[in-house]
Amino acid sequence: MEKIGFTGTRKGMTEHQFVRIHQLLLIEERHGPVLVIHGDCIGADADFHKIARGLGLQIRIRPTFKQRAYCEGADDIKEPVLDPLERNRLIVIDSDLMIATPSGYGEQRRSGTWATIRYARKIERHLVIVWPNGETTVENRTYG
Repeated sequence: MEKIGFTGTRKGMTEHQFVRIHQLLLIEERHGPVLVIHGDCIGADADFHKIARGLGLQIRIRPTFKQRAYCEGADDIKEPVLDPLERNRLIVIDSDLMIATPSGYGEQRRSGTWATIRYARKIERHLVIVWPNGETTVENRTYG
């Protein structure tokens, strides 16, 4: 089973990101069973959860105590509730592929989404960044 981690901004996804994430998850699902993992934060995590739930994918939540969305219908909730940066690192470690939806086009310092992207790069995790306009950057993977 492929495990896909997700990170995104509390501002939520743009419409272009939402559509592209849906397409990417459909592609992954065609290759076999998929488990998605997110941090249950308001914004993009909640958007991602909605897409995954609509596709009938298995969902694991690694919650944090800050700005939690309390998404319903998860198949697995990993406890304990952790600090956001620690939680994000565990999502990356638990995943075969990370998908990120940053709010802008340039790397930001004090951003949980960008800290997670940097950590995924550091441990050479497969990574797809979906930009606000829906275009993607793929790192460490040939993507179909």
